[in-house]
Amino acid sequence: MPDYTVGVDLGGTKLLVAQVHPDGQLGSTSSYRTAVEDGPEGVLAQVARVVSREFEEGPPVAVGIGVPGLVDTITGECTFSPNLHWQQVPVARLLGSVLGVPVYVDNDVNLAALAEHRLGAGQGYRDLIMVTIGTGIGAGLILDGKLYRGSGGSAGELGHLPVDPQGAQCTCGRRGCLETTCSGTAIGRRATQLAHPASLLWGKPPPDARAVFAAARQGDELAREVVREAVDWLG
Repeated sequence: MPDYTVGVDLGGTKLLVAQVHPDGQLGSTSSYRTAVEDGPEGVLAQVARVVSREFEEGPPVAVGIGVPGLVDTITGECTFSPNLHWQQVPVARLLGSVLGVPVYVDNDVNLAALAEHRLGAGQGYRDLIMVTIGTGIGAGLILDGKLYRGSGGSAGELGHLPVDPQGAQCTCGRRGCLETTCSGTAIGRRATQLAHPASLLWGKPPPDARAVFAAARQGDELAREVVREAVDWLG
């Protein structure tokens, strides 16, 4: 009988799926673009399809899914996700009914921090904070050896701290949140705003953060300026 689990990292831009063995080692992995435009039902149908492909060895013990937003870990409901545009989505119930195995849901960065604490660079430490920068910005907290979620599961919502009252509109509805200044999305947007003919980023499709950092490594001054701005906001 298979004894693996399947881990799902559901982001606002990409969807990552991996088999995980009892010793923490990864089996097969795959990556897809998240079909955010299809709404909660469409995204969860996409998740169910790609997770089912990992069932060739038989159903896993369980599926764990990290969601970018606030999660009720008792019910498995995503109560609010700005980057997915979700509210009150019963992720565990909907996926579990399709997959036929237990589904556990938590905030994506909480799970990343927990994994780092148990299996990665955080092993042996009682306290750590893990900050992730992607479509948005999030943080996971381990305090006294335990995952700390805070009231309503919002302890690590670093990306929605207001830092610039005159800044860009955030997906959460407020203006000038941290992730509007230095998330991967913000870095790409800022490079698009500043692009000029002397830059490696000129005349190409709107750059993402990966393209901006690649140009910065090649000495592109515009890209370097965008990276410096992002680091200043984050620091």
